[in-house]
Amino acid sequence: MPRLKKQYGINENDLLSPKINIFVGAEILRMCLDKHGLNEEGITCYNGRIINNPYGKEVIKLLKKARITNGKIN
Repeated sequence: MPRLKKQYGINENDLLSPKINIFVGAEILRMCLDKHGLNEEGITCYNGRIINNPYGKEVIKLLKKARITNGKIN
């Protein structure tokens, strides 16, 4: 959040705005993927540093499934 505050002037109260909240979430995801790549580590970075966090693994599994079904997410 400090980087986003410095770069965009966003404070915690601004996150109550849906537009700003989505923007910040997308920016955090982009920073994580830039740092770690589109893999389990990159996705887990976005979700937080929780030991044995299954989130990244589940997202990658769903991405692979979506690719298998011609890119359509059911």
